[in-house]
Amino acid sequence: MNGPSVLLIGGGGQLGRALIASGQLKDHDLAIASTRQQIVNSDAKAVPYRLIDVDEWLRNPEKFLDRYDLIVNFAQRRSPKDLDESLQFNKIIPLQMIAKHSHDATLIINSSSYVQHLKLSSDLKLYVYAEAKRQLSQELSIFAGEKGLNLVDISYFTIYGPSDHSNSMVSQLLASITRMEPFRTTSGDQLISLTFSDDVVKLISKLIHDPLIKGEFSYWQSPLRTVKEYITDIVNICGSTIPIEWGAYPYAGHEIFTDPSRFPPEIATNSWTDLRVGVQRITKST
Repeated sequence: MNGPSVLLIGGGGQLGRALIASGQLKDHDLAIASTRQQIVNSDAKAVPYRLIDVDEWLRNPEKFLDRYDLIVNFAQRRSPKDLDESLQFNKIIPLQMIAKHSHDATLIINSSSYVQHLKLSSDLKLYVYAEAKRQLSQELSIFAGEKGLNLVDISYFTIYGPSDHSNSMVSQLLASITRMEPFRTTSGDQLISLTFSDDVVKLISKLIHDPLIKGEFSYWQSPLRTVKEYITDIVNICGSTIPIEWGAYPYAGHEIFTDPSRFPPEIATNSWTDLRVGVQRITKST
């Protein structure tokens, strides 16, 4: 292995699998910490890695002594049962792993979310996820500052791609198009940004090779667009005529309707994957 040693925390999820499948880490000494017993991605077979079972790590942390040149945290549990579970999986475990497996020159790349920058009511379901991610970013910043480590903390909006989970908006919409069934959704006026998973992979590759970049950033296309615009575009890209039942569901309470300025500064990028290309990549992979 010629590249630096790499630990992917939460590497069994959408972004971890996309990064592995890209082949960007094939020359690295790669370890993946995951609650999944195997990484479900055929492309990952070409990339050798060691799997760290998170449950085993929690039971016997003394068995895991390696320190890594690069640690990327992808860990996210978006639907925890309560704040304690959210803090455990979205903050405490990643923070403990980073502290244990970093050395004095480790580069840390943390995956954050736009929701942690919003003022959410504590009775919202998404609040416990956002609060845990916010606390992790805050404590990682303190940890990296005390240790003199490079930390890049990237907030994402909505990421879609071939490894997306089945209950995401894009996945559900494409499933409805395939089945030629009506698609039920909100009124569609909320603002979002869709980022293709391969664009995140390219960003991480850039950060690995440019260690001078550090700080807190946002990574999505501006300006934000409405859900209605995205859904309409995807239906047209697929050449579908399925009916869209706008307003079938109420808003959940955390939606954005005006493009806010309180997000971290955007990190520079040369290009984004066109929505048509991204959708076609997904449909070809299914």
